[in-house]
Amino acid sequence: KPAESEVCFGSLPVSRGVLRAAEELGWEEPLEVQSRCLPVIAERADLLCLAPSGAGKTTVLAMACLELLCNSGARLQPAATDASGGF
Repeated sequence: KPAESEVCFGSLPVSRGVLRAAEELGWEEPLEVQSRCLPVIAERADLLCLAPSGAGKTTVLAMACLELLCNSGARLQPAATDASGGF
């Protein structure tokens, strides 16, 4: 495992769009769970992640889902709303 200070988002297997989103959110360095899990997910290997609250697990899941969407070629459509503005 590389030292946390040696890892940056740009060294992780994520697309430019996901990197740009991380930058826009002000994230400069990935958390340990992100730097350890994203490469495993990129290999499409099974993964079980146990970490305390606030460790970045949900972000790893979101980034992985975004990668799958970005790499699928799917085009996302805005959600339809009813007349009241709800879904």
